[in-house]
Amino acid sequence: MTRTSRNLKMTRIIKRRYFSVTLLSILSGFFISCEKIIEPKDLPQQDARIVVNSILVTEDFISANVSSSKSILNGKPYNYIENAVCELYENGVFKQSLLSAGNGTYVSATLAKQNTRYTIRVSANGYKAVEGSTSLLGGVSVSGIERYDTASSNFFVSDFGNNSFNINGSTKYRFKIIDDLAVKNYYSVRPLVLLFDSAGNEITMESPDVSIFNNVSGGGLFGGEGNNGSTVDFDDLNLVNGKEVPLDISINMSFNSLNYKKVSKIEVYLEVYNLNEDYYKYKTTLNDQVITGGLFSEPVRVFSNMSSGMGIIAGASVSTFSAYSGPPKKL
Repeated sequence: MTRTSRNLKMTRIIKRRYFSVTLLSILSGFFISCEKIIEPKDLPQQDARIVVNSILVTEDFISANVSSSKSILNGKPYNYIENAVCELYENGVFKQSLLSAGNGTYVSATLAKQNTRYTIRVSANGYKAVEGSTSLLGGVSVSGIERYDTASSNFFVSDFGNNSFNINGSTKYRFKIIDDLAVKNYYSVRPLVLLFDSAGNEITMESPDVSIFNNVSGGGLFGGEGNNGSTVDFDDLNLVNGKEVPLDISINMSFNSLNYKKVSKIEVYLEVYNLNEDYYKYKTTLNDQVITGGLFSEPVRVFSNMSSGMGIIAGASVSTFSAYSGPPKKL
């Protein structure tokens, strides 16, 4: 494995987002006459169920987090299940049992592969066994990665002496994803920025703060210009040249260092994820749950595909493309 390949190996972490609803105090007076305090003990009780969360990414080791469900009124922390039997199947054939790594995390020695169906079955004492399956898609191709507006868009370094400096700025890119017209596709683009010193060694003691911004008005899975965060999400509704999905993005980066080697080169990569339908449904319902609220709004149930339990098994195939390599500009 080359040094560049090692540099590109990343741990993909899917962050959970939590939803809270705040009732407007001005409306509370409308319901004083019929106010009734309901205690948790007065609500119907439901047996705890196994909750499994497993997001698969190609060329990453397959893992799962296993916990126990709880009432929404229960203020105690989630109970991780440490004694579960977690079995992994590949295209219907038993592959291996995942090993407990603590805190409800179970890991395997199996790398997720493209165009492959995976099933996870979990059982534990006192719970009903659960099972879920998902199929990973193939990778994607892109055409014409173009960096533009280089005069005003760049990464600039401010040197304060004594090896103290910072790098700030952004770069803009246009490119197209080659879409498979035979199926409905959902894509997610994540930027990867690597920093190197004058000897060609990657700077790993500190990580740059990186975000991505969608420059296309009305584009993107969640609609509208923006979606400034760790990823930009798209579907294949907007096509050009028959089968290409156009993207126009900015990558923003901030890096501060004290008493460390100066950055001599910056490398920018674009990780393009081909999300399967399970992952798409999970992300969209999770997003809907975050942005939906109000007294009269319908509750949003986050998508789950675990039978007899709760949670998600879903995944994406990732393809990585080099977008830029060069030194930061001095202010």
